[in-house]
Amino acid sequence: MKKLISLLGAVLLVVSTAGVAAAAATYATSVVDYDGYFMNWDSTDGFYHNEVTEYPDAGADLSWLLGGVDETVAAGWGGDADGGTLTLYYETGFTADGTAAFDINVYGFGFAYNTPFNSSEMGAIKVYASSDGTNWTVISEYTGTIGEEDYVANPDFTFSYPGVPSTIMSIDLDDDISSTFDGVISYLMFELGDGTTGHGRAFFTSAIEGVNAVPVPAAVWLLGSGLLGLIGIRRRTSA
Repeated sequence: MKKLISLLGAVLLVVSTAGVAAAAATYATSVVDYDGYFMNWDSTDGFYHNEVTEYPDAGADLSWLLGGVDETVAAGWGGDADGGTLTLYYETGFTADGTAAFDINVYGFGFAYNTPFNSSEMGAIKVYASSDGTNWTVISEYTGTIGEEDYVANPDFTFSYPGVPSTIMSIDLDDDISSTFDGVISYLMFELGDGTTGHGRAFFTSAIEGVNAVPVPAAVWLLGSGLLGLIGIRRRTSA
């Protein structure tokens, strides 16, 4: 009996330690879907080098979008791209932290045009979040165009020069720029362009980070409740 109680105490210690480490970052573990990629960036030595005209639809490897930041490779929309979508899954989900700190960081480079190259429409990128991959909430977007003079870029977006490693988007889910999202985010989707050639280009990513990983794995809680059950059975047997 004493051994079981000691073991339960150890499990609870693991749980509490996991809670303290709740601020650990999490990264995508699989690419769910992609569309319109035209990975033709090859003009920067040492950073973000991709083969010209390598298309994911032709079987290109997108594994560099998974895990932490890698400043040697990236994937995205460039050249004569017409934009598209990228959907990522996070095995360890993440949440807003309730503060003014950023909850999502996007690493890569580019300007994210929604009209032909060198237009004033930079930062034309939408980001969606979901818990189940079916129901989506827009958490970041640009205001759109009411006229060329009135265009306002996505305020969560900070462009970088071609091939220069940077944090190109930082999203705080608790501010008045982003839409709030209740619950755990397990999926992110990025949308660029309007389907017209050249109207969705210059946006490359190498890693997309959820800052506040959900702390305690369900398995730990299950183990704890299982041990509690064993203690109960032992008590009844002893009685």
